[in-house]
Amino acid sequence: IVLAGGQSVTPVFVSIDPKRDTPEAVKDYAANMHDKMIGLTGSDAQVKQASQAYRTYYKVQPGDDEFYLVDHSTFSYLMLPEHGFVEFFRRDVSAEKMAEQISCYIENA
Repeated sequence: IVLAGGQSVTPVFVSIDPKRDTPEAVKDYAANMHDKMIGLTGSDAQVKQASQAYRTYYKVQPGDDEFYLVDHSTFSYLMLPEHGFVEFFRRDVSAEKMAEQISCYIENA
């Protein structure tokens, strides 16, 4: 993704449902969302560890093996090389506002 200031960012999707979200499924999902998007998944333990590290919430709701829901928080995180975590964005932040803030962080990093 190229921002208005010409900076380039790489979106990353992290699955919280490794039971359904196989590496192949996550790869397809990411490719359909954006050609530069990277999709990540892992074992139940790895997903739990990532969720705890980023202070997110997820909970699998009762259902059968094929049809069930997963409640989860929805955040976007800005990570910068050599800085790591910089900022997070809630779902209600507009794409324009997010791009503006990301550009500011990149310019001043």
